[in-house]
Amino acid sequence: MATEENQYNITLVADDDLSDDQFHFVALTGTRQCGIAGAADEDLVGILENKPDEAGITATVCRMGLSKLVLGGDVTVGMKLTSDADGRGVAAADDERYGAVALEDGAEDEVRTVIVEFGCGLCEQS
Repeated sequence: MATEENQYNITLVADDDLSDDQFHFVALTGTRQCGIAGAADEDLVGILENKPDEAGITATVCRMGLSKLVLGGDVTVGMKLTSDADGRGVAAADDERYGAVALEDGAEDEVRTVIVEFGCGLCEQS
């Protein structure tokens, strides 16, 4: 069962209706503004915790801690995750920035617990 705890959240403004995107990756889209993240988005800022239902509404974004994340494919424990084109968590390639690490195995469209953590695989190998 997916859980959340010990979060550090920030408040941004939704750039659109994000009511169907709770527990998806979001990216910066403007000054203190976020929207659904794109595939391997370099501007990942965290995971959307609430359901803002129109542009201009407060978006609560988890930047650190344990969060839930909707998956975009098969995931195993310890896998570093980035965003697919719909903001769901998928395996990050070695040269891609990641925004979470899986704490549970899961499959496409399942909600699983992740550690919100940012990094780049190749950046860490030097």
